[in-house]
Amino acid sequence: MSSSSTDTSVTPALNAPQAPLPQYTSLPPPLKWDPCIRFPDGDVTLVAEGFAFRLHQGMLASQSEVFESWFAGPRLNIPHPHHIGWLDGQPLVALRPFDTAHDFREVLMAIYGVMRLESVTTYSVAAGLRRFAHAYRMTTLADAVHDLLDPTFPTDIHGWDAPSASRVSFDLGAKQAIEAYNLSKFTKDRHALAAVYRCAQLREADLRKGTKRLDGTPEVLAAHDLRTVLKARSLLKQLGARALRESRAIRAVGGPDCVRMRCQEAFGRGILPIKEDAAELANGHVASRWADKEIAWAQRWEMICPRCAEHARAEHLRIREALWEAFARSVGLPQAGSLAG
Repeated sequence: MSSSSTDTSVTPALNAPQAPLPQYTSLPPPLKWDPCIRFPDGDVTLVAEGFAFRLHQGMLASQSEVFESWFAGPRLNIPHPHHIGWLDGQPLVALRPFDTAHDFREVLMAIYGVMRLESVTTYSVAAGLRRFAHAYRMTTLADAVHDLLDPTFPTDIHGWDAPSASRVSFDLGAKQAIEAYNLSKFTKDRHALAAVYRCAQLREADLRKGTKRLDGTPEVLAAHDLRTVLKARSLLKQLGARALRESRAIRAVGGPDCVRMRCQEAFGRGILPIKEDAAELANGHVASRWADKEIAWAQRWEMICPRCAEHARAEHLRIREALWEAFARSVGLPQAGSLAG
């Protein structure tokens, strides 16, 4: 599991008596200034992965309950071991060891208005925002990014059918589903079920090996999460076989047009997906619209009447909804619900 999913939030430690903190007139090595974000009029320097960010206490406090507890009172209340010294008379503060510079940088670009959330199209950026915002209790940002990710992690079949243009994409490929599952476990949100579904489409070898984030941070599944995904993978293949059986049972509705267009003959073997879609279905991709192309082809070439085409599409949707509900019940993860944590 990624380090971010092992510690769910920033918990201030009790301030015990400490030795005087060092005073610096320049950034001490091996720290280096972040090349993107450094405000000359800032009054605090925060450090993540060796990168220093000169920022404003007021801005940070206005966005985060954690930073508010550190900076907003009549006196600084930065807990040990975060307060590591003074730089030009201003606090020098270290974030958690596993907070990455990538995630913090994305959050700063969002809260300072450099980046608008509507422009976020890649999962690497969205995940960094959500991960950091959740840990530092930046509720407004965390909720906004959660909503942004909703179309990528649907809770029902109709969500999977929504146009793909509305979805944040996996910019690092399908294996980014592992990062998505770890993040959904960390934030305890309703995206977990769809994240498991996406993980279940991967090869077992890839699930065991894990992957890396955009900044190189490793993402692997914990042993119990790997078991959950492998169970889901097996279940989805069974459901894919069930989908093929039920689609073979779809028959013509009957009527004058059916006789004229010989729908009974066309429905002799039910509605079977084309080769590529059948392969996806056999691999457990039950949320795909696996019969759409076959139905459209049969209607286009007038092999089935309009009533039978409408009936076939309705049956196709009914089967997909039943399969998704069966998957949700069997896996036992949250399918819906409000943001927790």
